[in-house]
Amino acid sequence: MEIAIRYHSKTGNTRKLAKAMGEALGAAPLTTKNVPDGQVDLLILGASIYGGQPDGEVARFIGVLDGQKIKRAAVFATSATGNSPYEHIKGLLEQRGIEVVERHFICLGKFMFLMNIGRPNKQDIANCVDFACAVVKEVQGE
Repeated sequence: MEIAIRYHSKTGNTRKLAKAMGEALGAAPLTTKNVPDGQVDLLILGASIYGGQPDGEVARFIGVLDGQKIKRAAVFATSATGNSPYEHIKGLLEQRGIEVVERHFICLGKFMFLMNIGRPNKQDIANCVDFACAVVKEVQGE
């Protein structure tokens, strides 16, 4: 199974999760500057939320994806407020012809020096790895 992990992170929160998933799945996490160029069975896409919305870089990335090459996608995110970008990102991916799995993951992320200090923490990271492994099992079982 070909797995691609892509993420956008300004503060490092989403990058932490992507790195942990990459180690668990044996897939190198890359930023959204790196568009997959081959066939991908599962794209695991990470977004950071700013002002309640996914960063525009995520929409730009999705806009250049080839829906004929990406079979499925899963979404994970970090947010200072806990707001989930799932429905928004799912809609963008589906417009490109990419099926999106229902299972998704979001956790709190630290914001500046004021909010959610220490997040994502070890438990958040473990939960995200569990999410990724469950998605892979789900996709392989279909």
